[in-house]
Amino acid sequence: MQPIQWLERAETVHTPFIEGQNVTFVWFGEQAPALYGDFNWWGIGGEPAAVMQRAQHGVWTYHLEVPPQTYIQYAYFADPDNPDTRLIDPFNLHPVGNGFGRFNNSFATVDYPPSCLPPRDAPLAGQVGLYEVADPHMLIGGKRRLWLYQPPTHEPVPLILAYDGQDAVHRGRLVRLVDALIQQGRIQPVALACLAHAEAHRVPEYNMSEALLRVITERVLPLAERTLCLRRGRGAHAVMGQSMGGLMALYTALRLPHVFGTVISQSGAFQAALDAPPAEMLPRLLWRQAAPLRIWLDVGRYEWLFTKNEAVQAELAEAGHEVIYRVYNSGHNWAAWHAILCDALTTLYGG
Repeated sequence: MQPIQWLERAETVHTPFIEGQNVTFVWFGEQAPALYGDFNWWGIGGEPAAVMQRAQHGVWTYHLEVPPQTYIQYAYFADPDNPDTRLIDPFNLHPVGNGFGRFNNSFATVDYPPSCLPPRDAPLAGQVGLYEVADPHMLIGGKRRLWLYQPPTHEPVPLILAYDGQDAVHRGRLVRLVDALIQQGRIQPVALACLAHAEAHRVPEYNMSEALLRVITERVLPLAERTLCLRRGRGAHAVMGQSMGGLMALYTALRLPHVFGTVISQSGAFQAALDAPPAEMLPRLLWRQAAPLRIWLDVGRYEWLFTKNEAVQAELAEAGHEVIYRVYNSGHNWAAWHAILCDALTTLYGG
């Protein structure tokens, strides 16, 4: 194929070229950029950039074979050591924000499941309000935003506490997703409490923080109980999170099993629990001491956290917890979490 033919194909079918499970990335220019994406962990752990090969003068390609139902995010870099040299693929139709003020490109195989997310302007059957919880001693910064969602029912319902609240509400559209699933009769009514994270201090706060647990029990739950119509009973509620939020969600239920009997952990950052020195092994001891939990774990095959999640699900099951484990062919991002969160909610709360 001549360079002009490569260009015409890129303008017609867009990039990357996808034929079944074979994917071809194409770049036009005098030099090949560095290619990073979910498939090489974005360079985490020293993973090298994908090396593009010269196909014709001014045309560079990289070939990748993927399994069925795959979703991948990627980006080009003029200088792999400088994130500010990110280059958007001009022939890709699916740019997506990465949550850090920049954009990635993305693609999915033709058999990838369609999104279950409702439109952003879809009307809500339930009600959502924005509140604030404050604790100058236990919270970094002293206060947090809290979104509370009451489903369209007067009957008592279980609560799902969602960490990374601002991301869950805005990027994850969790409130609209739950409301839509309730309206469709696909899940029983559930309430939501979406607690904002500590921005730049998110990682230490979600690294199994006892202070945050006090905020949950002394500030968040009392406010939710006053505002929402919640079910009573041991382990009646659930806690969920992604990445560090997934780690904190599991830790919260292990520490407070009388409140949270169900966990949804997506791409849990369990290296904080598994790589800890002996003095910090309390979380793993809790796995056997806590009352049996119902735990949903999912992780992307193209994540640096994959092997950690594999180990955690095995140890939790051995400890006597009910573990529902799913692996999806994608990476560490909200688009991937959207695709499987619908499955998690319908599995755990299906009508």
